[in-house]
Amino acid sequence: MTDNLQFIHRSPLSSAPSPRLYTYDRAYRSALIFILFLLGGLFLLDVFTTEFILSNGGQELNAFMVGVVNCSGIWHFVIKCCVMIMTVVTVFYSNSIIKHSGTGALILVVGWYVSVIMHNLSVIFL
Repeated sequence: MTDNLQFIHRSPLSSAPSPRLYTYDRAYRSALIFILFLLGGLFLLDVFTTEFILSNGGQELNAFMVGVVNCSGIWHFVIKCCVMIMTVVTVFYSNSIIKHSGTGALILVVGWYVSVIMHNLSVIFL
């Protein structure tokens, strides 16, 4: 059954660079970087709007972040920066394995954070 399959084993200590399975043109990379900066801006807006809501008597709805935002605003920012770094690494790694997979996931995350910001703004202004 496995006679037709080729298994490639690379040593983790190998000094040869790992091959890229997919390459992208300049326009695609520029769009990807723009979307990543957009996500970074949405993360910042999330931190600022959440901190504003909390300072005016609101409550954190994200069960994972309740302890973080109750400690200090700086920890909220640090956690968001760590999530952003993990997102960037995951997107580029996923794109190198399966073409456009990381970008598709990134667009879903951006959509999610747009809805989070809209919710926060509705709490602030309504």
